[in-house]
Amino acid sequence: LLIGEGREVCFANRAAQTLLGAGDGLRLRADGLGRSWLHAASPDAQRAVDAALDACLAPDKLDVPHFSQALTMRRTSGRPGYTLQMSALPRVNEFGTGPQSPQAIVFLSDPARSLQVDEALLRKLYGLTPAECRLAVALCPGETVASVSAQFGVSVNTARCQLQSIFDKTGTRRQAQLVKLMLSLASQES
Repeated sequence: LLIGEGREVCFANRAAQTLLGAGDGLRLRADGLGRSWLHAASPDAQRAVDAALDACLAPDKLDVPHFSQALTMRRTSGRPGYTLQMSALPRVNEFGTGPQSPQAIVFLSDPARSLQVDEALLRKLYGLTPAECRLAVALCPGETVASVSAQFGVSVNTARCQLQSIFDKTGTRRQAQLVKLMLSLASQES
């Protein structure tokens, strides 16, 4: 989601529209003038969403570390809650300029769905080998290089060498950056 300076939703991709359209604890609330806002099912949850967005939209917003605003949103169905990660955007950004430009970005994720990263896409975009693709994807849930190397039956040193090659090919320097990149390329499947 892209959020304007008045907390309004400037853009919601198809996945966000589907998730919010279910109305399971979080939805879009329209004002009848073509604008909409995130609306939580409970007042406490709404206060938490508003506080996190306000931190991202504050005048000193760029002093707030990226994606430091995060919360779990309870679902009315009782299923595992959604995760919301929020970050400020610079006043002038790739999504627009001027007073109508988005000023924050929100990533919604549904833990009830599994993430799928297309290995063919990784090979095409970054030139990763099949083994490097498997390693990059396996690290996404927060696994360590040691645990993944054991899972794949390779030495820790081999996995570390593959990871360094992945860093070089993707332009990342740390595992956290790599995971962020993988998640940005992932799709969710039921």
